[in-house]
Amino acid sequence: MSKAFILTTDSVLALIISTFIAVSVLSLASRFENPLDNSRALEGTGRDFLASLEKNGTLERAMVSGSTTELSGAMDYLPASVCGHIQIYENDTSTLVMQVNKTGCVCSEDLAVSYRSFLARGDSAQRELYARFGACFT
Repeated sequence: MSKAFILTTDSVLALIISTFIAVSVLSLASRFENPLDNSRALEGTGRDFLASLEKNGTLERAMVSGSTTELSGAMDYLPASVCGHIQIYENDTSTLVMQVNKTGCVCSEDLAVSYRSFLARGDSAQRELYARFGACFT
């Protein structure tokens, strides 16, 4: 009789501990969000993309030359699940100078928008411009 009591107590304790662990794991798992469900991952992608375009001089070269070819090529390097467009403004986002869309996709609504200011140095003039990157998931 005493062996049966110890065996039952052990199994009840194991069941209680297993239930506690399972509830804890499910509670922690429900706190994490899928990055595709929100725009935070897309905002980070936009900030990084604009920073890299500014650092390697692509934005400046596009404005000095007036050509969108290099920007269009850079847009094609975005992940396949990201659609987006770049708009370049002059005079504190009041005058649209250039717009480039990613080939093959159009966003009906921008889920994330990132801005970056940069300088375009021409012959003797220097202009302050703003790049706006709007993006959505396909």
